[in-house]
Amino acid sequence: PTQPTRPSGLKQAVLSGAQVPLPFWAHSFSLPNLYANHYLVVMLNGLVLIGGKSTRMGTEKYQLAYNGKAQYLHVIDLLTEIDIPTYVSCNAQQIDQIEKATQIIPDEYQAIGPMGGILSAMRFNPKASWLVIACDLPLISSNTIEELIANRKQDADVTTFQLNDRFFETTYSIYEPSA
Repeated sequence: PTQPTRPSGLKQAVLSGAQVPLPFWAHSFSLPNLYANHYLVVMLNGLVLIGGKSTRMGTEKYQLAYNGKAQYLHVIDLLTEIDIPTYVSCNAQQIDQIEKATQIIPDEYQAIGPMGGILSAMRFNPKASWLVIACDLPLISSNTIEELIANRKQDADVTTFQLNDRFFETTYSIYEPSA
């Protein structure tokens, strides 16, 4: 695959040969930063996005069972297996439907899609990095999570996958505090 074009001044790292079911490439990118060579290890939290309305599907996507349990619980299990503290981002109507032991970050921003959950998490803990995974990715695996983490660049704003040299997978990414 060819390298996608990028605006000048952005940093990029490409991961080839990712073991995922679709042709992805991981990218890290950031705005120029005066402190790029001086950063500390930042805590990585997991965030499972479930706050959507599921209007096209007609049923709550996060409750669908692809791996013998509700998909959001499967993603939580994948993240806790590798010792990542994990939270669920949900809208107010979903809070009572979530497993009691689950750590919840209610969506503070309505009607802006997945970004509302990401912004809510970043407001909840602005010093942490967030590994964001949407609940509607049934083929997610511990291998792809570990590969994304292994290629994380803390001096970048975001580390993500790219599909077909065009689309960035913004709901399966690591967002650093600088984002």
